[in-house]
Amino acid sequence: NKPFQKGIFWTQQGSHHYSVRIYQEGEDYHLLCLGEPHKVGQAEDNKAHLEKIESYLRKHFDVGEIDYTWGAQHYKSADKIPYIGKMPSDDRVFVATGFSTDGLIYGTLAGMLISDLIMGIENDLEKIYDPGRTNPLSTAKRFIKENINVAGQLLKDSPFKGDVKELTDVKPGEGKLIKLDSKNYTAYRDESGKLTVTSAICPHLGCVVHWNGAEKSWDCPCHGSRFSPEGEVLEGPSFEGLKKMEG
Repeated sequence: NKPFQKGIFWTQQGSHHYSVRIYQEGEDYHLLCLGEPHKVGQAEDNKAHLEKIESYLRKHFDVGEIDYTWGAQHYKSADKIPYIGKMPSDDRVFVATGFSTDGLIYGTLAGMLISDLIMGIENDLEKIYDPGRTNPLSTAKRFIKENINVAGQLLKDSPFKGDVKELTDVKPGEGKLIKLDSKNYTAYRDESGKLTVTSAICPHLGCVVHWNGAEKSWDCPCHGSRFSPEGEVLEGPSFEGLKKMEG
């Protein structure tokens, strides 16, 4: 049955906020709920965030099974204004990013603005969303805050603290950090028992990745790169996967 009217609805529950909307697939309706924001790789227990969302849903709506759960990243610029327009390094390349949670609005705006730029039509919004803009006064505080956070994550994982001492301690479906021969590794054992060992160091800028038990991925707490249990890149900024253990 249709749970409520079409639209996107926001609610505030203390320090937590959620948004809900419906998605129709044929005769079936799905209720989508978004909330529990946190930085990638910095959650103590990703499953706890999903459990809080489910608890909110069941408290306020008559829902059945939870069909899908996932995490997504919301990119923000330092001044909180999206980057839409020509790339500073190549005016033949156009970019549209930094929408945060307003993709429906800025996605539409990006289509309008970029099409004008391609056609050579003057648009007053070009300067506002220019990807090459610099706003040192409005961005300095946020820039410093984010870099302090990155430095904090580097210090937090130094010295390296493994989760287990032996590879045999890694159970099927688990991902653990481990030190072997004075080097830092990830260890993942799939449900069939196959073990994959990779470097625990993110190729982007050298931070230690953390296991995301809810989505089964290795997440970098410094800049948000994500890797599959076997170390393959799922999401940047890293272009390279986690290096496989030799031997």
